Amino acid sequence: MSSHEKGIAKIIVRISKLQEPYRQNAIDWLRFCTRRQLDVLYPDLEKFLDELNPFVRNYFIRDILRVLDVAVKHFGIEEAREGFKQPERLSDDPMEIAALRLQDAENEWGRRWLFDLEHETT
Repeated sequence: MSSHEKGIAKIIVRISKLQEPYRQNAIDWLRFCTRRQLDVLYPDLEKFLDELNPFVRNYFIRDILRVLDVAVKHFGIEEAREGFKQPERLSDDPMEIAALRLQDAENEWGRRWLFDLEHETT
């Protein structure tokens, strides 16, 4: 099982732990993020993720899981909220972790630069 297949399984488990209407809201949100219909969640998500660059794919899965973890924590079924745990890392590869941290730093720098640019008083 590849890392993105594990990620898809984790996404589906997190969604299944949500109460309605939050479960359907999460699916609708994924449809918006992927710009796909997602009629059958697993194969449609797998097809979408296969088209992504591996770094983008890992970021996408990581960020989706973060949001879904917060949703489960607040809107999950009672059993899910009681057994809530922090998300696991998708990879233990130090090079991949370093690359993800570098990309996080670059994204933060870019956000600060855009903020400074928008609020310049010249």
